[in-house]
Amino acid sequence: MGRKLFIWLLVLTVVLAGAGAAAGVVLSELIVGEVTVTVEQALQIEKPTVTKTTGAAWPNPYFTSVSADRTKFTAAVEAYTGDAFLVSLPIRNLGDSDLVTEFTLTVEPAGAPITIGIVGSGDINDVVRISATVWKFTVDAIADNGNPLTDPNFDGVKITVTLDKAAPPGFYKLAGQIKVVEY
Repeated sequence: MGRKLFIWLLVLTVVLAGAGAAAGVVLSELIVGEVTVTVEQALQIEKPTVTKTTGAAWPNPYFTSVSADRTKFTAAVEAYTGDAFLVSLPIRNLGDSDLVTEFTLTVEPAGAPITIGIVGSGDINDVVRISATVWKFTVDAIADNGNPLTDPNFDGVKITVTLDKAAPPGFYKLAGQIKVVEY
C-alpha cells in the first residue's frame, strides 16, 4: 500500500507539474489590440445670421462664416452711421452635461465706435460680462432639452451691435470664439 501511494503521489506530481507548465505557457502569451476612439467637441456654433434693427433697409451687405471645428465665427457687416443690427449665433451643446463657456468677441478695426451687448436665448443661461470683450455663460446639455439639432426654437446668443452716430461709414468685422472652461 505504501508503494502504491508513493507511485500515485509521483504520478500526481508529474501531472500537476505538466499542467502548471502548460498553464504558464498559456498565461505568458500577450494579446495586443487597438481601438480607435474619436472624441468630438460637444460645444458647437452654427453659422450666424444678421438682421438690421435700425436705419435704411439692406439688400444683403453682410457675410458670416464658421470655422471647421465650429468654435469660431466671423461676421463682416457693411454699416452706416447710427446703424444697429442683431447677430444671432446658434450654439449647441451635444454633450450629456451642462457646460460653462467663455465667449470672446472682438471688433475690427480696433477702437471702432461700436457698442455691443449679448443676451442668451433657449439653452443659454447666466450670461455675465467679465471684461470688455469676454462673456461667460452656461449651455444646457442635450439631455435637458431634447435634440438641439431638431429643436425649432432658437438656442444661442443674440449679439446687439450699434454703430455710434459719429462713426464713419465702412466695413466692420466681428470675430468670436467660444471655449469650454472650468466653473
